[in-house]
Amino acid sequence: MYCIVDIETTGGSNKSGRITEIAAFLHDGAKCVDKFVSLVNPRQPIPPFVANLTGISNEMVAEAPSFEDLAEEIYRFMANSIFVGHNVNFDYGFLREEFRRVGLEFRRKKLCTVQLSRNTFPGLPSYSLGKISRELDISHEDHHRAESDARATMLLFERIVEKQSLHGLFDVNFGSTELTFTGSEFINREIIDSIPDECGVFSVLDRDDRTIFVKRSSELVNTIYDKFRAAETQTDRSFLEKAYRIDFQLTGSPLLAQLIEAHEVLERAPKFNQGRFSIKSQFGIFQDDAERGTFHLRRYQLGESPVAAFANFFEGLDFIKNQSEQKDLRLVETFRKRWKTEFALLNKFSDNTFALASLLPSDSYILIDEGVDVDHRSLIYVIEGHVKGYSQARKDDPFDMFDIEGMEHLFQPHAELALVVRQFMAKGKFEKKVGILN
Repeated sequence: MYCIVDIETTGGSNKSGRITEIAAFLHDGAKCVDKFVSLVNPRQPIPPFVANLTGISNEMVAEAPSFEDLAEEIYRFMANSIFVGHNVNFDYGFLREEFRRVGLEFRRKKLCTVQLSRNTFPGLPSYSLGKISRELDISHEDHHRAESDARATMLLFERIVEKQSLHGLFDVNFGSTELTFTGSEFINREIIDSIPDECGVFSVLDRDDRTIFVKRSSELVNTIYDKFRAAETQTDRSFLEKAYRIDFQLTGSPLLAQLIEAHEVLERAPKFNQGRFSIKSQFGIFQDDAERGTFHLRRYQLGESPVAAFANFFEGLDFIKNQSEQKDLRLVETFRKRWKTEFALLNKFSDNTFALASLLPSDSYILIDEGVDVDHRSLIYVIEGHVKGYSQARKDDPFDMFDIEGMEHLFQPHAELALVVRQFMAKGKFEKKVGILN
């Protein structure tokens, strides 16, 4: 059974936004067998631009049930079904977060009609729901309302099923037992199916127990299948020949998964990881001459250890300028070459130099995010500006219990980890930030 879902929300982040409308069609693979549609009181104001986009106003939801009121009914409606959506991770992530707020663990296999459409109908100019509906002559009259969007997604899903031309992702999610592997003698379907299809990190190791590949994913099983399915290049074939076993770690938190992935790649330099990890840290700050009080912002290579890392040169330059202004320092450029600039820090009212350390963040806090299950939370420790480690805590543990002594897993010092945290914090992709009690 498939549950085809669309939601409308107050905003783009499932950490701060809430659901305002939900529509779900239960489908047996041939036809729709049931439907659930409801407005939802988000218990927070709907921003004007969102109200204009969706047509859902604060007045419309004022008397609607809250998600807490609907949670058990929605949970039962979606039971024992595969979750289907257009850009499925958006809808699934919001629903999972809403269920987590009321103490329910929501875990379903997922299908994305965007991914499936790209394989079924290749070459279309766009795979947005509105545009692909027009291309395929699918009725879709009330854009950005949950019932109309869910119905259009259901009709698109039926077209995909009719084609029956997909391989790989389609086969795995539709329960095909014919999936074969092209070169791995030791990693089979039984091993992969024993891994929970949850958010976490997996590592592939060779016969000598060396890590040859690391990857984070919000759906471990699907990502592992993707990695082991194709052998289109010599590199793919070499990877499949060397793969001997898989280790995995569930995190619940996408932030923690990315930190662990980055740390493992930086520590172990796996042979088959292309680049470093998904946030590319290509530029860094280096204290090249402590006596003169100068430092460089420049491109660097894997193996070097900058004191701060950035995705690009201009991000690093903005960071240096903003930090110096906040701390009332004067930034002086003393040397410039393509993608390499030397700076000195001076007192605004004198020529006294300052050490680079005075420029770098030095606060200590814990980022709290989704845990490995509904009863836990992930704690990510940032001590004096450095990402030091992490642990899992019970959901009902009070914040004032969290301190440095509770850190269970340590990271080696890598400036790239601070880059990951900085970018997550800028997007609000975590649950809460609290100070550390020493």
